Amino acid sequence: MERASETVTAPESKPSVPVSKLTGWWSSSIQFLRDTRNELRNVVWPTREEVYDTTLVVIGITTFFGFFLWGVDVVVARLLETILKWLGGA
Repeated sequence: MERASETVTAPESKPSVPVSKLTGWWSSSIQFLRDTRNELRNVVWPTREEVYDTTLVVIGITTFFGFFLWGVDVVVARLLETILKWLGGA
């Protein structure tokens, strides 16, 4: 995707806007949309069963680690509470 390096200058009475910038923007946008469409055609989309299975795995792992971290939090909180009582802080 190369851009034109030439600019066209307008007569002095009108504001000078390079034509290549105007047409370059439009053609770049069109090329981007074409490239995006072509890339999406190359994507291998998962089947409904694969999506279902991986969703169950994610829910299971999230639940496991949620309970695991809750347990670690409880243990650490009680441990710190015991240490602070032993030091006479709380």
